Amino acid sequence: MNISLSMLIEKLEHHKPQTYITRQEPIYIKAIKQISKNQTLFESSILYMSKASLLPQTDIYSDPINLLCISDTPLPSQYLESSNFNLIVLENCNDFFQKINFRKGIFNLI
Repeated sequence: MNISLSMLIEKLEHHKPQTYITRQEPIYIKAIKQISKNQTLFESSILYMSKASLLPQTDIYSDPINLLCISDTPLPSQYLESSNFNLIVLENCNDFFQKINFRKGIFNLI
């Protein structure tokens, strides 16, 4: 099932997300996955999820990376300055794993 990134942001509105969207064309998300610390390959149709403290080092990517980030530490500046990220940041989220379980419900809301 696909959901547009803009609709996803609307569904997260009650969490008061900060958004840093660099690409304006319609973006559709087909799945949500937890990002790994050493991950280097990304799919443009996946929304990756991570704590700020667990984000991998950034590189230059040809496709935008869609990222939902739980802000447990200050976000690295390279994520905010890069044009390769569509970034959604949730502040003050004490229970990261509750948010991981919440992600599964997002696709059931459509």
